[in-house]
Amino acid sequence: QIFARHSMVFSNVPGPAEPVMFAGHEVQSVQMIHLNLIPQLGLLSYRGTIFGNICLSEDDDNKDAIPNRERLPLHVSHAFVVLASKL
Repeated sequence: QIFARHSMVFSNVPGPAEPVMFAGHEVQSVQMIHLNLIPQLGLLSYRGTIFGNICLSEDDDNKDAIPNRERLPLHVSHAFVVLASKL
């Protein structure tokens, strides 16, 4: 029931700044995904790079949760451009 009161999960997780090894190989990139039933935007940093995922349901029942959701990646990208211009 906790997710019934939410329209989206946003998560940002700082990852390691130094290289990490997995099965004897250096990890090159990372991804994050939450197993739930509502839309999500996840950002994870690793070695100075930000990786991100946007997960939206194709289920008709959830389409009203985020109006014009097909534009969400565009808005997120634009927000990063604006942020970068201020650095």
